[in-house]
Amino acid sequence: MKYSKIALAIATVLLTNMSNASEVKTKGIDVTATRVQRDLLEVPVSVSVVDEKEISKKAVSTIGDLLEDVPGVSVNNDGSQGLKRIGIRGENAYRTLILIDGQRITEQKSMSGTPMLIDPASVERIEVIKGPNSVLYGSDAIGGVVNIITKKNSKDKFSANVSSGYDGSGNAYRESGSVSGKVEGLGYRFGAANSESGNLRVPHETVKNTGFRQKAFDGLLSYDFTDKITAGIKGDYFDSNINSSTDDLSNYDEFYVKIPVWKRSKVNIFADMHDLSEKLVHLRLDAYTQRNQKIMTNHFKMTDVKNEVSHQVTGPLTVHMETSTKSQVGMDIDAKNNIITNGVTLQSEWQLGQRNYLTAGAGFENDSFTSVTNTKGNLNLSVNGTGYRYNSTSGATNPMNVNVNRNIDMANSVTTLSGGQRTVYGYLSDEIELTDALNANLGARYTKVDTNCDLNSKYDALNNNVSFADTGDSTNNRTVFNAGLVYSITDDTTARFSFGQGFRAPILQERYFTTSMGGGTVKGNENLKAETSNSYELGIRHSSKGFFADAAVFLTKSKNYISTKDVNEGDDTIQQYFNVASAKTFGAEVTVSYELFDRVTPYTSVTYMRRRFDENSPILKSTYDSDTPSLMARAGVRYEHEFSLFTLTTDAYARGQSKRDYTYVSKENVAHSHHGGFTTANFEICAIFGENRQYQISAGWLNILNKRYYTTDAIAEPGSHGFVTMQAKF
Repeated sequence: MKYSKIALAIATVLLTNMSNASEVKTKGIDVTATRVQRDLLEVPVSVSVVDEKEISKKAVSTIGDLLEDVPGVSVNNDGSQGLKRIGIRGENAYRTLILIDGQRITEQKSMSGTPMLIDPASVERIEVIKGPNSVLYGSDAIGGVVNIITKKNSKDKFSANVSSGYDGSGNAYRESGSVSGKVEGLGYRFGAANSESGNLRVPHETVKNTGFRQKAFDGLLSYDFTDKITAGIKGDYFDSNINSSTDDLSNYDEFYVKIPVWKRSKVNIFADMHDLSEKLVHLRLDAYTQRNQKIMTNHFKMTDVKNEVSHQVTGPLTVHMETSTKSQVGMDIDAKNNIITNGVTLQSEWQLGQRNYLTAGAGFENDSFTSVTNTKGNLNLSVNGTGYRYNSTSGATNPMNVNVNRNIDMANSVTTLSGGQRTVYGYLSDEIELTDALNANLGARYTKVDTNCDLNSKYDALNNNVSFADTGDSTNNRTVFNAGLVYSITDDTTARFSFGQGFRAPILQERYFTTSMGGGTVKGNENLKAETSNSYELGIRHSSKGFFADAAVFLTKSKNYISTKDVNEGDDTIQQYFNVASAKTFGAEVTVSYELFDRVTPYTSVTYMRRRFDENSPILKSTYDSDTPSLMARAGVRYEHEFSLFTLTTDAYARGQSKRDYTYVSKENVAHSHHGGFTTANFEICAIFGENRQYQISAGWLNILNKRYYTTDAIAEPGSHGFVTMQAKF
């Protein structure tokens, strides 16, 4: 069956893309969403682009802050302003693929999904491709893909860029600088960035343990051996120190998560060749190694006080006692995780006749994972009581006092984990010009994911013993398909239809590991199936001078969702991963901007979405309360004018979303959470000046009305604050 699927995939494509694809500039917008040269109007999927011009105006320190207004995208602060994750069209960060230059950031042990470990200063643009894109990009692309494209070298012999900024939401400062150029075929770029922020300021308070620091470096050297062949080496380094907390400490005396080290380093060697023959248009080879290192401490302390009064009469004896029992539980969980990823990718593009463009690619990726977790728990028990013992026969009354203090070690253990995940894939994508106005795109991808756990041990220092959990290996094979049509209604307007399939192979944590965070224990399940999805989209796009519009309706059906549910293990109730649910998501996205007069441009982007979650639970069958707002929008008026000495841009806008309700199963009961909707008022201004417009100053006032609101459950979003950023090019 496996080989017949592969044959069917290849046959389908031949009858009718991969990393570091060709780029194309169209009407000022760069797009590589289909991994081949494409005019934006001809792209058969929904794509949003945040370009370098927009990035330079912001004083942000995270990629997530740049994506909060992209239609269909949700940003999760995860309890920290320095660590944000992305969800697309209702799917969470686990089901959103994060790429840097077409190569993935992997995560094998996390409670929140893949982070975006890169500084905005090194980013040229960000493309958000929505909907299942596993044919183009592989596992995890169920909700969509965030492809972060880094800066290249300048075409001049020498250029330099320096910038600095301030963000009042956390009293944050950032600086960055770079030099780049090209001399006699030798291209170079070197950049550095630094950010530091204090605790987050939300309306009426400052949230403790939410500050962060990060620094980053990137470098590129390339050489043009001929006008058709370029080779080089590229590296980047990102290091962060992040604090995370919650503004709801009602259940805790103390709670925080500290990540003093979260590093990502990467080196990529590449060769890029084009126009090698009449048919072979482009060939790209990449070999890279990447390391993701995290050191994390989860600390909490909880106190419970119980007051009791007992009064017992037995014959002539009466005993009366009033006691107060105070129990305080403290837990510290220290984890050190390390992932080393080695990969090779190869992509070729072929012009097979005037109406047929074929992209063929293959790749290999290997994750080696190790983890050491130290868990220490302590119970401080204090019992204080007063009372008396009365004997009615003798008439004697004796006072009673109880004073007990005990410090008990509850846990002292070291858990050691190691394993790996190897992915091998190959794919074909064919674009066919059926008529002058109608283009088709057909694609297929075969992926094999091998997952293995080599060591899963726990040393219990309290009992002086070592236990070993099950190890093993498993394989997920899958072939996925996509198809698309783009019809040119006019030179400026196209209609599109696309069908795409997505899948996500379980990570090591979900299959094999037993983890503890926040006092809870979660076990893996080696029998998990891969998550899968099918998506359908119908859209229309128009781009002409002064007017842009893009509208799409979509439907996604997903199944075999991996999540946790309660299981009984002896006298304890813990959680374990299972394929517990399926989901149906449908909605519409609309983006419109129109220049009225004298460079005044009103614009809006609106996402309407409903998401039904179907649980395999006897107490909760189906619910639309899936923690997904039904409406997200941004609307504003942008003004741009070219003066003799400078260019001025202003942007006044409102941003908001509807309420979020979440109904779910917790400890064999149905639980519910609610967060109200919100709307914020914002204003930004930018001036570009100098003889060659080489200087820029941007400023803004965000959440002007100091609205307190949440996009996730951990902490509120920033209150009213300003920012300013300055940039100079030489």
